[in-house]
Amino acid sequence: MKRLDLSATSVIGICAVILALTSFCEAGSARTDPPLKCHVCDPESCKDWNKKSEPKECTINDLNRDNIGPSKLSNFSYIPFSQLHKKVPEFLCQKIEAYDIRGMYIVRKCQLKLPGNESCVNFYKNLNADPEKTYTNATCHLCDNFNGCNSSGLIYIWAPLLLSSIVLCLLIK
Repeated sequence: MKRLDLSATSVIGICAVILALTSFCEAGSARTDPPLKCHVCDPESCKDWNKKSEPKECTINDLNRDNIGPSKLSNFSYIPFSQLHKKVPEFLCQKIEAYDIRGMYIVRKCQLKLPGNESCVNFYKNLNADPEKTYTNATCHLCDNFNGCNSSGLIYIWAPLLLSSIVLCLLIK
């Protein structure tokens, strides 16, 4: 691999550009106000779900609507807004994966932000209290670090920039 001979000023300039691009990309995905957008699907619609689908903005009205579905998973993870006694709720994106003898089921939805991962704790309590014990295994994931974070396989935008800066450092003497 051929190495580049760059002056200290050039190296500082290149690093400043990489830092500025990274900051710009992070600022674009950072949330500055409450409306978080999450992917929403029940076990039936998640089968045909596309990673390129647009996340939907979380609202209080959607909490009741997302509780409706053919699966008990939505009911197990439902938390009514009235329990929180807040005027403006904060949201998380939630992804639930559950398994039974027929296969895997996925639910993606908006969820109320509760202290101490309580949204998943409530889900597991409700799942364990099910007298039919339909699901043999289940996982619950919560996130609010970027819009649509309850999808799978997303790569952060800054990952390519970080990789390019490492390659650049290897090329520089």
